[in-house]
Amino acid sequence: MTEQFIIPLVFGSGRVGRVETDFSDRSDLVIVMPCATTGTTDQLLSEVSQVFQRRNFDIAKVAIPDHASLPRDDTFPNLLASDAADILNFAITCADYRSVWLIGGAYGSLALGKALPQFDFPLDRISCVWLSPPLQGTSLPDELLSTPVTSLVVVDQNDPDAPGRVTRKLKAQQHITVCRVDGLKSHALGSNDLLHSIKQAKRIVSSWVGRVVKSQCRASHPAFHD
Repeated sequence: MTEQFIIPLVFGSGRVGRVETDFSDRSDLVIVMPCATTGTTDQLLSEVSQVFQRRNFDIAKVAIPDHASLPRDDTFPNLLASDAADILNFAITCADYRSVWLIGGAYGSLALGKALPQFDFPLDRISCVWLSPPLQGTSLPDELLSTPVTSLVVVDQNDPDAPGRVTRKLKAQQHITVCRVDGLKSHALGSNDLLHSIKQAKRIVSSWVGRVVKSQCRASHPAFHD
């Protein structure tokens, strides 16, 4: 069952966001926060979303209003974070979810990173998948380091926005897993090489999700696993 919701956004006057939710069992929710632009990341988001669809998780696809006409001043990051938080907090009112999974695509990751402190849900019940996130010259690495949320970071092997010194620091954290995929951003859009890279990233996400779900089950039912 798919439902579409239109919600008001706090930051700015007369602005709205749209959430399209596919309900399955209302136990686990996945929120997909896309990049503002279309392209490779959209293909990757679509493939990764299938990992959660196969597990019958509820899927909430977010459409953030067009920000192209807004000035890129100091308020812009706060606007992105406010929009993301408004949408995330609305999505969890749809049901009493036991866990929430956040998927951020490219610059959609920046919105999620800044929104996490404003998210009205226990951090120990949140897991995040960051796909091709911009880690160079952004606040996202610091937010990942300071927020104890179980996270998977998937980056291109040669992405200048994900330098080794930054990814090594993230990888050293117990709650963060970092994986590199060759050609995830560098291959031409629509090429067979790119499709292969996306499928590889999808397999990484699927394996990681399986491990996290098992860990959550052990935490919820420790006696059952003793």
